[in-house]
Amino acid sequence: MTDKHPPKQPPKKPEPDAKPAYTPLAWSYPFSPSTQGGAAPDTTDPLTYMQVLATAEDGFYPLGASGIWHGGIHFGQKTGEALKQDEGIRAIATGEVVAYRLDKEYPTLTYQDQRHALYSRGFVLIRHTLQLPPAPKKPEPAPAPSNAPTAPASGNNATPPAPAPTKSPAPSGPPPGETLTFFSLYMHTLDWKTYKAMLDETKTNNAAAKASQFTLPPYLEVERSYRALKPNAQGVPKPKPVDPSAAGDDSLPQPDGNDSLPQPVSGVRVRIIPNGKLLGLLPEGTELTVNEADNGGRNGWAKITKIIKGDPVGPIVGQPPDVQLKWGYVFVSELEPIPQSGPVDKVVVLKKPYPVKAGDIVAHIGQYQRYREAKHTPPLPTRPLLHLEVFAGPDLPTFIAKSQLRAKELSEADPNMEKPFLEILAGAKLVTKVREPDYVLQQTGLKLAPVSDSKSRWVKVQPKTVKMPAPQPEPPAPAGTGKKHKPKPAKKPEPIETPIGSPFWIDSGVVLINQLTTAPIKGWKDFPLKVSQADGPAADFRNVFQIVELEKPGPQNFAREDKDASGKAIRWWNVTLGTKDGGTLQGWARERDHPKVTLCSPWDWPGFELVDNSSTTMVDMFKRYLFVAGLAMGEDQDNFKPSADALATSDLIQKLEKAIDTNHDGKVTAAELADAQKMPWLAEAISHIVVKSESEWGGNMGKWEDITPYMKLVPWKWQNEMERIKKLQWWEEVQGIDATILPKEPKPWHFHPIGLIGNFACGDGDCIPLVEAQRIALFISASFENGNPKFDGCADNFDGMGMSFGLIQWNFGMNTLGPVLKKMHDADPQAFEAAFAPGTNYQAIWSAIISGDFAAQKNWAIAQQNSNRDNWQKTFKVIGSNEKFQEIQIKEAAKYHQDILSCLKLLRELRPDLMKSVQLVTYCALYDLCVQQHDLSKASHQIAERVATEKPATQIELLKIAVQERAKTANPKWIFDATSRRMGIIQQKPYPHPPVKGEKPMPRDNINFKLLSGKADKNVCGL
Repeated sequence: MTDKHPPKQPPKKPEPDAKPAYTPLAWSYPFSPSTQGGAAPDTTDPLTYMQVLATAEDGFYPLGASGIWHGGIHFGQKTGEALKQDEGIRAIATGEVVAYRLDKEYPTLTYQDQRHALYSRGFVLIRHTLQLPPAPKKPEPAPAPSNAPTAPASGNNATPPAPAPTKSPAPSGPPPGETLTFFSLYMHTLDWKTYKAMLDETKTNNAAAKASQFTLPPYLEVERSYRALKPNAQGVPKPKPVDPSAAGDDSLPQPDGNDSLPQPVSGVRVRIIPNGKLLGLLPEGTELTVNEADNGGRNGWAKITKIIKGDPVGPIVGQPPDVQLKWGYVFVSELEPIPQSGPVDKVVVLKKPYPVKAGDIVAHIGQYQRYREAKHTPPLPTRPLLHLEVFAGPDLPTFIAKSQLRAKELSEADPNMEKPFLEILAGAKLVTKVREPDYVLQQTGLKLAPVSDSKSRWVKVQPKTVKMPAPQPEPPAPAGTGKKHKPKPAKKPEPIETPIGSPFWIDSGVVLINQLTTAPIKGWKDFPLKVSQADGPAADFRNVFQIVELEKPGPQNFAREDKDASGKAIRWWNVTLGTKDGGTLQGWARERDHPKVTLCSPWDWPGFELVDNSSTTMVDMFKRYLFVAGLAMGEDQDNFKPSADALATSDLIQKLEKAIDTNHDGKVTAAELADAQKMPWLAEAISHIVVKSESEWGGNMGKWEDITPYMKLVPWKWQNEMERIKKLQWWEEVQGIDATILPKEPKPWHFHPIGLIGNFACGDGDCIPLVEAQRIALFISASFENGNPKFDGCADNFDGMGMSFGLIQWNFGMNTLGPVLKKMHDADPQAFEAAFAPGTNYQAIWSAIISGDFAAQKNWAIAQQNSNRDNWQKTFKVIGSNEKFQEIQIKEAAKYHQDILSCLKLLRELRPDLMKSVQLVTYCALYDLCVQQHDLSKASHQIAERVATEKPATQIELLKIAVQERAKTANPKWIFDATSRRMGIIQQKPYPHPPVKGEKPMPRDNINFKLLSGKADKNVCGL
């Protein structure tokens, strides 16, 4: 018998790597809105930012104050009143810094009359990639029918089986033509001199709060070096034990009192690996470089690459350092960065582009002074200004066409896909009148139970009779139980509801749902709105609305029909349109089957219009401006008319005139552009115009020189301005260093930054910037503490914590309030001390704060409440009203982020498949948990057990387990409160939770649950 072995097969080749998963581009607005009167600003609505831009002094898109093409928008002193511009400029989308310029010191433009003006040539250029969502999968071919003819029997004439098709390698990136490269430009950034001064200021004990926000841009081409601080000290050697046998032996050397050890050196500990063996210390002031990319597997650590200056010492006084110290690990927070500028006063193209995330701080606003701000004395930095510009290359029209085709494919593959925009085209008619009721329910005493969505202007209800059954007698005690038997209380009888008559529609604003009727009720047999009733005036312009904004006003402006055969309830919205005479038109629009009304995805580019203005000369635009503004001198007014008439028919002016020329004089001006940004429909139109035109940062200077003959009043001033224009340009310099970065010609397509961000930041699949998530979480938690978020919210010793104060009610008992008050004092000692009213014993509380004695802080608060309550309350009202102190509260509240990361780490260890990203509602619920309970550690075992048993299928199910189990570990009297708060956030409505130990069943409501509307399940960027 022989053993037969199958022939050897070649080893299987590994499957080719799957195509990388599609990741939508993350977006962010360049600045966060300031908090106005404690109210949470709408940080996701583009109109919030357009209305702020209307206050700018100049720099409107797409025409500047001089009537010349202007490809960006300006942020300055006026916009800084509503935006947090001091925090820094945020990247508008995830991308990579490819070039920058940093002024060593702001250059000065000296005019012929010896006036001087500061300005910044600094800029940051970020490259972004926008990728189309993948095409929908085509259905698999149907399998062969079971009765198909079988293959012939094998034999000499049998056809050999066809070889199995080989899989082609999966593409490593998106298919050709499915990405768009675009750029964001941040022009007129801070100079090195100011950076250095602000960084030096942070080292002082009383550094201004503003200074503490400044950090060096991380992309500067410089070898980063650090200086060691002094958080640790060398150990002292233990004394050697005395040898008893040596007593009285004069031949042995005796200790010399002058031979004492040196004092321990303070510095930074160096370990062989993070938290490993101690190799020695770097004394305070030692200068070194580190590799932050090599953290030894532990966050916060870095490997030493070079010791530039200083001599290491051993871990124990008198011992030498380990020879491996020069390659050891240090904790980065124990090092102080040494400010270095790298190359200045020149364009730098990064050898390796520096990656940035949406919302990252990439620069700070610099200076740009005009002639009107120029001084005969040395100029001071009095006019901050940022020019923000977004542009793409010549492939934009092709990409948009392909994008719109992809949107159509996705919609056809999934007719019910969520679309965040409602587009109403010019000529659309709205339903402006609701038909009169055609039904009356005469019978009273009936309950109107909803059978359609109750959060709607009109609700379909079923009338029902309600009858309470007779109470059941108490069951007799079982035999043999005796007197000790305590019978269970009889169950409360449930009412018996019986439908009567047919369902009908009621106006929810007039009739109360789920209430018993007391009078005849008017209603409709069918849903009261019909598209056939749309007979109002036609829309004059195209309008694009965000669905989430349409739903914010509440159910009186939103309605749902009954569900159709597919189970979908068609939606209606009450919208307001602008009219060409400057008025408004209001009426109802239906999401489907309404002529010229369409739901759109961001990939439809709703409302965007492309205008090629590249053939229009700058001199013609300037002539037009002088003509329409009546500023042309003498015969020039007639000579410039042909240029003005020709431009009046250009695509750009026609688009602008149609959108915003409300007085119909055909003279669109910068002033009209500014006013238009205050009106939603006009702002939307401006922000969706995409213009191809030559960049002011490149190209031949001849286009500027052509204007010179028409600068007749002060020609020398224009000559000086052209000197500045030349120095501001950078396009050709970037091209000269790397010709592959920018489009070949400096004639790109320009976007209004807010219009582009607004289109994609609200699209399906986008993420919420972390700073936005933190703000929403803060205002929700603050509303639990104060009802309405209050910076001056103050509570007494009701919970044994001495007192609670501020947005999220820091308190003395848990030592959370004292450190916050100290930061307020350090920011403005005079204002802080002046806030304390008579008799409040400022010295006593301040002494307790600086010593960290929170027991003394608590005792001070209780004493004040008992003997000086009015002045105690008045003191904290004043502290809470100080804007500088309010900013400190917001910053301190954001520090719970580190605790949230700890919670996320635990959840990811338990279920990494559910926690690949973090939903906004998850972040908010964990934020609230951390405010009250620090983190999940006290319930980690209980959470793990429930997760193993229940096997949650979604992130929300996992989150519910976590917050419920952590709540159970609280003091019994607070279990109800902790559970109700977190579960309320998860479902965005009060959560009825069974009370414990006699607690009153009062579910926690929150006026800011609405901040999660439409985006609770969105992911938070970067988590």
